[in-house]
Amino acid sequence: MCEMESEAYQLLKQAFREKRAVGAGYDRHPRIFVVHALGWSRDHQERCHAWQFDGTSSQGTVPGWRCFDVRGLESIVLGDPVASYPQAVLPHNAGRPPICLARFDREVPVRGRRV
Repeated sequence: MCEMESEAYQLLKQAFREKRAVGAGYDRHPRIFVVHALGWSRDHQERCHAWQFDGTSSQGTVPGWRCFDVRGLESIVLGDPVASYPQAVLPHNAGRPPICLARFDREVPVRGRRV
């Protein structure tokens, strides 16, 4: 761990461990996503790499890979288990996730690759 974990980071870690969906606001958009990796950027900021499967995005495309600066996530709510959301399953054409973490804390392998 780089430094003291924020409350938001701890909630995301819990969602990761319990395999639960997460609802939160980010960049003035409601997001529903699954945490695939947690860690830190090169400048030691907490980051969450996620598959957003519902809500809206400034990028305009949902579902899709997202890299959230944990400081920017608002009103985080842990949802039901991921298995309750069929749309949370990665489609075969999801593509390679972007790399947004310099140091990993937790991660889920995606089709045998590191996130």
